Amino acid sequence: LKGRISHTSEDDEPTGSYYYWNRHSSTSIKRSFYIDDTLYTCSDSILKMNDLGNLHDINELSLTD
Repeated sequence: LKGRISHTSEDDEPTGSYYYWNRHSSTSIKRSFYIDDTLYTCSDSILKMNDLGNLHDINELSLTD
């Protein structure tokens, strides 16, 4: 395990429960894929890009208005 990717902010995460998951949440990751050295994760509200080697954030795109 290299790490974890989350689309929730620290304010959104319930206290003491890292593994909380609500499949109806707009921030629940629905798909992931990689191209070259970039990991892409998609939720209903965000497309996020992370470096595949160390999982550091590269960028994110909001999919909501």
